[in-house]
Amino acid sequence: MVALVAALGACSKSTPATSVNGGVGQPAAGKVAWRFVGHLDQNGGDFSGYGYLTQIDGLNDSQLYSSAGQQGEQTARFTVVITSHLTSRSKLQNVTIVNTSGTATVYYNDQPAGNFADPSSFAKGTAIAQAGVDGQNVLNINPNNRDQGIAAATAQLSQTSATGFKVDGTSHQFGRSGLVERMALNGEGTRTDPATPKSLIEVAGDIIVSAG
Repeated sequence: MVALVAALGACSKSTPATSVNGGVGQPAAGKVAWRFVGHLDQNGGDFSGYGYLTQIDGLNDSQLYSSAGQQGEQTARFTVVITSHLTSRSKLQNVTIVNTSGTATVYYNDQPAGNFADPSSFAKGTAIAQAGVDGQNVLNINPNNRDQGIAAATAQLSQTSATGFKVDGTSHQFGRSGLVERMALNGEGTRTDPATPKSLIEVAGDIIVSAG
């Protein structure tokens, strides 16, 4: 079963936007709260996501990275780790639908240490927000090479906690408990083990406020 990949090489430009109830990453409903790029590894029914945030509503690019001239995982102050598990799977010819459930945790690290060769590096620093994740991946498998495919995925994020942190000496809060958001991902992926199955995945996505 092929999993989702989205390959985006450039970081999106961040500009402050109007926030509600103070804090960052919590604009009005219908607005982008944050964006990220990263990896999503599939191992059977387990999915492990990790990456860094490329845009946060209310913060500037200079606040997202320890070095404004080197924007990447090694300089990203904000990272995200997603752990989810398969809940159901269905299939229609070359289309496979995978439903998952899990958690997403956002971290802040004043001294970034992200490294895609070490997935655990994205869980370093201070956990500043956590949300439950209810996701669905719609996978369109290539009939000429069933180890490859394209996909579109959506997920509902229901934030359960928010912890204060400081950037450049200024206090902030990332989102807030009760915030509901919609995540959207697009891309393609490669299956490396059809028996388990296993997939190597690169992802990118937008998180838009729905309610709360």
